Amino acid sequence: MPDNEDARTWFNCVEEMVFIDDDFNTDLTYQSSGNIAIQRRRIQAVQAAYIVCLYQNWEGTDASKSRIRRYRFATLVSTARDIGITAARHLNYGELRRHEFEWKEYAAREELIRLFTWIFLLDSAFVIFNNLPPRMVIKEIRMHMATPEACFQATTADQCHHQLQLFLPARSLYWTTSFRGSFESLCKDDLSANIRHLLATLGPLNLFTLTSAIHSQIFQFRSAVGSFQLRAPIQNALSNWRDIWQLFSSTFPQGITPHATIEDPHVQPGELWKRMGFFRYAPEYWLLAHLMADRLAVLGTSKPENELEPLDEGLLDPILNRYDQTSMRQINDLIMGFQTFQI
Repeated sequence: MPDNEDARTWFNCVEEMVFIDDDFNTDLTYQSSGNIAIQRRRIQAVQAAYIVCLYQNWEGTDASKSRIRRYRFATLVSTARDIGITAARHLNYGELRRHEFEWKEYAAREELIRLFTWIFLLDSAFVIFNNLPPRMVIKEIRMHMATPEACFQATTADQCHHQLQLFLPARSLYWTTSFRGSFESLCKDDLSANIRHLLATLGPLNLFTLTSAIHSQIFQFRSAVGSFQLRAPIQNALSNWRDIWQLFSSTFPQGITPHATIEDPHVQPGELWKRMGFFRYAPEYWLLAHLMADRLAVLGTSKPENELEPLDEGLLDPILNRYDQTSMRQINDLIMGFQTFQI
């Protein structure tokens, strides 16, 4: 298609413009208690950098994909840290009356939360598909998770405030729970019913982020020496996530929900952005993580104890042997191999 080809000719130029932009390279340190809305231009500059990383990784040449993965994305993550990941937190809007609620401030904070969420998801995608060590650490993601789509997609301040009061009242655990805390709870074998319900009601975007975090932990498990203590938390996370997704599916059946505000068959061009995105495939990511964890468990018991690894022999990794691979050949072969794998 001519338009697609014309767009590709600008990929590298736009990339250069975005990453040398003054707003992107300015000191961006925020405070979670400050007015984030006044920093909208800087947030948009980081959003632009994320979009560049995304389109180059999807549509760019192999050289562009490698450059994004190895250099540009590292800069993007560093910029997110400069802003302060802990700044991506909401006020407790459930405690605010309508006249106290600042819609623009909510929108800016939610944009920042979702921006950091998407950066983490791209980091996880590099882990899964390119076998690249993660650049973000789960322990540093002490921010709120995304609010329901019905809140974020509200078209008026009144509607947004009403949806927040409806789905996230003042006593909701959401206001005191971070992404890091949610994932740490997910890794426990005694996850409380209250946390299960909270995570289920927060919807597919947050559940997709949590299952991506499981993949990050599996990479750490594969890469570490003497990492068998990580196996139980991973198994707990997989089991708990499956139960939470089933709870979400039973609580919010298909149709109009707080997390799917429009039905695809009736979508108009101006509302395409409201559709449920790629994160609807979260169960497939969970299944891949589950199969990888089971494969590791089998391989971990097949090697004799006290066996020395010969110099320059053997695979680097029991599942994906080559790190930082631009093509997705390894992961494709792995998925195809699971067709004959017995659990």
